[in-house]
Amino acid sequence: MVLGAAFAGPGAWAQTFRTRDEGIAAGRFLIYPSIRFEFTQNSNISYVSDDLPRSEIVGSGVYVVRPRILVDLPIGETRIRWIYSPQYRGYTTNRITQPDPLSHFFDLEVTSPIGPSLEVVVRDHLVRGTIELREVDAGGELVYGLVPFITHDPSLELDFEFNPRHGVSLIPRYSSVRFDQPGEAAFFSYSTRGLEGRYNYRLTEASVLYGYYGYDGTDQRRDQLLIDDVTVTSRSFGVGLRRTINDLVVTEFAGAYEKMQFAGGLGRDYVGPVLTANAEVELNELAVLNVSVGRRAYQSFFANNSYYLSTEASVRLIQQLGRSIFWQISARYEENTYPDRLKILPGFDSLRPSEGVRRRDKSFEADVGAGFKLRQALRLFIGYNFDRRGSNIVQDANPGGMIDPFKYQVNRIIFRVEAGWL
Repeated sequence: MVLGAAFAGPGAWAQTFRTRDEGIAAGRFLIYPSIRFEFTQNSNISYVSDDLPRSEIVGSGVYVVRPRILVDLPIGETRIRWIYSPQYRGYTTNRITQPDPLSHFFDLEVTSPIGPSLEVVVRDHLVRGTIELREVDAGGELVYGLVPFITHDPSLELDFEFNPRHGVSLIPRYSSVRFDQPGEAAFFSYSTRGLEGRYNYRLTEASVLYGYYGYDGTDQRRDQLLIDDVTVTSRSFGVGLRRTINDLVVTEFAGAYEKMQFAGGLGRDYVGPVLTANAEVELNELAVLNVSVGRRAYQSFFANNSYYLSTEASVRLIQQLGRSIFWQISARYEENTYPDRLKILPGFDSLRPSEGVRRRDKSFEADVGAGFKLRQALRLFIGYNFDRRGSNIVQDANPGGMIDPFKYQVNRIIFRVEAGWL
């Protein structure tokens, strides 16, 4: 997406490789194999809009099998870690036809010091999926689709230390999204090339304050809309603070002023602030609280808006009860707002009642659950999830119109068994 790397930086990668178990030693390798079996009773599997008749809403059981292997390989001061996890997904109803029930997830991180003052970090994130649209649209503008896609996000980080306090970082990066059938996809394909420079000042051994400047150039391929391809140029500058303990980011803040300029399309440019902040707090030896807030500008799928603003806040509490039981509760609120009034294009006649409205979507998600450690490498989890989105967009649910999930409600009951080392 068009966003400074400070908002998807090293902290997120460190959390990806977080482990709880000791793993299996195999020579130089430390291996964490595991498998997850999950069954979810879902009241609205395709996020059908409330504007449609109730008969169109399909509930179903969803079963998922997801093996995973994490490999950690230290070679001297160099550390190589990677994760591969395929996922098979099926439904108990025959009203959903999947073109590909198998998804693939791959992450890689290589950290290598070169001399006393230079460290090189190579990262890669690759997903082959269908319904995992948050991978291509982090703001959740569109929530459901069955067209397979590939997203690829490699990056390189060069960290130079002038002395124990001062240093600079150079971060080139690339991101691409490609759908198998672009004309039928729920989002568009795009590619982004970016470069970020940082000046780092180490406050303490664990805390780094930095200022940065970032540039991103994005090419959108609008195969499925009645407009030409769009190019986006984004420039941002800001400050950030990151606190890391044992390779885990426990506090991170980044605030920036960003300018997004669009060539093509029907919407306006964005100029304004963006920010993200998250913190992990140990309330005591048995309880951990996670809090995050953010305001971000994302490129929009809809033709008459170039972008939308996403503002979100979330909180999660995990409480350990003895050695084998824990419970957790979380809540998340998100609001997406659009700058331009809705214009009705051919094929979107069902939106005629909302012509001239500035779109605003509000979503709320909450879940509660409990986990049980049955054996050293066997865990059970039972939970409930509630997900609802509302919108000021009104649709005319006529059969010939194009219906999008602006408003929906989903209830999920989750049963999960995990075996292995995590």
